[in-house]
Amino acid sequence: MSTKRFLGYDTDETGKLVINRTQEPIVVRLYQEFLDGEVRYNALKRANPEKAARLFKKNEQEAMERYEYLKKLVTLYGAEE
Repeated sequence: MSTKRFLGYDTDETGKLVINRTQEPIVVRLYQEFLDGEVRYNALKRANPEKAARLFKKNEQEAMERYEYLKKLVTLYGAEE
């Protein structure tokens, strides 16, 4: 498995991963397909599609907030190499 390239990410000049905004819709779709494979989410999506869409958006936002928080921690404390 290549550890040089990740779908949805590129590396900047320092070698850090940065989000590739042109691939972002693909990554969101893959995440949606992953969730569709989860029984609880799939059942919710079939029973209440509007609520499932709201929860997906909420989960996506919270994941981005966690990611930004982790980036701040790396900035404050440095990454272990």
